[in-house]
Amino acid sequence: MPDNLLFRILFAVLFLGAFVLVAYYRRKAEPAGGQVSRETARTQEGGLIYYALRILGLFLWLGPLVYIAAPRLLQWASVSLPTWARWAGVVLMLILMGGISWAQNSLGNNVSKTVATKEEHILITAGPYRWIRHPLYTLGILFFVALSLISATWYFAVVMLVSAVPLLARTRQEEAMLIARFGDQYRDYMKHTGRFLPKFG
Repeated sequence: MPDNLLFRILFAVLFLGAFVLVAYYRRKAEPAGGQVSRETARTQEGGLIYYALRILGLFLWLGPLVYIAAPRLLQWASVSLPTWARWAGVVLMLILMGGISWAQNSLGNNVSKTVATKEEHILITAGPYRWIRHPLYTLGILFFVALSLISATWYFAVVMLVSAVPLLARTRQEEAMLIARFGDQYRDYMKHTGRFLPKFG
């Protein structure tokens, strides 16, 4: 089997597996934790951040489907990578799927697609949240880096890099809302955790 076909199959299996994994946890959380309306999300995130993330998200999530179904359409973004680098992307993706499951399990019913907190929202400080305040964002960024490695295409990593700008702004809003919700409890939590990476020292 040619390398490109093998990696495209692996890409498809891993991407769709991760998609199903995230969808499972979100669906599981909604009945118990409640849903946040689009209007509430748009108001609390701000129109610019709300639409920027959703437009960029469209490019991020449609890109893999294009690569799976019609890879020729993304040939313009291809790069020459050694086979070991593409296998490293596969290994990274498997590790990330374990990390996503760990983080989602730790969040429980608090899983949300927006910055808005739910009525029954509680502060989670277990699992990866013991060291990082936003591990799912970190995992998401690495997720698209892994896709770029597996597909030998810079498209996913670059679009994710652009998406990181409104995502960072959204994170600041999210933390402001959590401070408003939990007060000194969240401020104390911030002192010994990093935003996207563990805090040392």
